[in-house]
Amino acid sequence: VFALCSCGPEKHLEDKMQWHIYKEVEATFPKGPAPIFLYLSEDGCSNCENMKKYVFARPEVAWFLNTNYYSVKLDIMNDIPITIGGKLYDRAAFYDLFSDKVPSYYFFDSSGQVQGMFQSDLNLLTFKKFLKYVHGGNFFKTPWEEFARSKEAETDTVLGVF
Repeated sequence: VFALCSCGPEKHLEDKMQWHIYKEVEATFPKGPAPIFLYLSEDGCSNCENMKKYVFARPEVAWFLNTNYYSVKLDIMNDIPITIGGKLYDRAAFYDLFSDKVPSYYFFDSSGQVQGMFQSDLNLLTFKKFLKYVHGGNFFKTPWEEFARSKEAETDTVLGVF
């Protein structure tokens, strides 16, 4: 049985997302000072705004991501071209590596290996399940649809509790 955290009934009501800019990890990306959560968004994207307002504003999500990942937000229209591994990527080359769909989420372990990815807006409950899925190492073991129906994926939307 995988335990996501040992936080018990403790509530994280004051936590806020600690976003970092790509330039902070550019020299070592996809490796970082901790496992990296890369969030691709775009100004004016209504689904991205929904994620910001209804998911990333939640203190338990902020607490979990801040505790377990170095969260990097990248605007696909304003932050590209970017350098990855010493190579400059324009928008077309970037889309060969990553999705042009927003919002998109990529999780990298501390060695820079992809540990999970998803492309679409997600409601709070589904995003919390997806965090369990990725953080629990299930991305390469269990199809998402199967995991999402499992007992291990069970979570709720209690404010401040992950």
